[in-house]
Amino acid sequence: MTDTPTARLLLAIVRRDLRLLVASKATLIPLLVLPALVFVVLPVVAGLAPGVLNLPLDDLDHAVVVLPDLLPAGANLPVDPEGQVITILLVSLLAPMILAVPVMLATVAAASAIAGERERRTLELLLLSPITDRQLLLAKTLGAWVPALVITVVGSAAYQLVSNVLLSGYGVQPFPNLLWMLLTLWVSPAIAAMALLSVVVISGRSRTVQDAMQLGGVLVLPLIGLLVAQSTGILLLTPLHLAVGGGVLWVVAGALLHTGARALRRDVLAMQV
Repeated sequence: MTDTPTARLLLAIVRRDLRLLVASKATLIPLLVLPALVFVVLPVVAGLAPGVLNLPLDDLDHAVVVLPDLLPAGANLPVDPEGQVITILLVSLLAPMILAVPVMLATVAAASAIAGERERRTLELLLLSPITDRQLLLAKTLGAWVPALVITVVGSAAYQLVSNVLLSGYGVQPFPNLLWMLLTLWVSPAIAAMALLSVVVISGRSRTVQDAMQLGGVLVLPLIGLLVAQSTGILLLTPLHLAVGGGVLWVVAGALLHTGARALRRDVLAMQV
């Protein structure tokens, strides 16, 4: 029973952060526009581009060889070369893009965690709340992690639905499959948690939200490298890679939760109010 008031306070902080997130156009617009572009517009463009632009098909022969390993059991590549290219794009080559969404959403949402409190001059009241430093970090993280996770899961479902519709004419229905299930339900939550905790700590050291967002943007660079490696065939994501990589990300997130609270100590933050 002694934990009940603390739990209520943590929930109140999370709810307040969610309300502020929705109320701010600077954060709400990226939270809506970015997922729409990645999860709806991108698969539509990828599905229509080969036929509309008459893209050369021979350049993707190497991808056709390895793609069946990523398809669900019993699914085959379509006979039509254009259908093969579209399947390659939607199932394999664009897969890393889903990881960029939770990272970028986390950066936008978490940048105002502490820096936003400082700008609104409410940080002092927050520091006087009867919770520990680690609980404060957890509350600030959850306030951004929940919307990033929900948007990613819903967006991934929309992407798979749109892709299946586009590929239905070629007799291929590759979604859902193990690769994308791991991306959506295992790796994306982990990378969002890691990015959030990193940006919240950065936010605690930043004077403004813009500073925190600029520094947090560095976290997207490794994903760009992953996308390039996937598209060039240097690295091909497999369920095993995702299972192991997701586990590593969860361990890193746990370590950040442990060490991040020390970086956001009340005495340090109070000096910056």
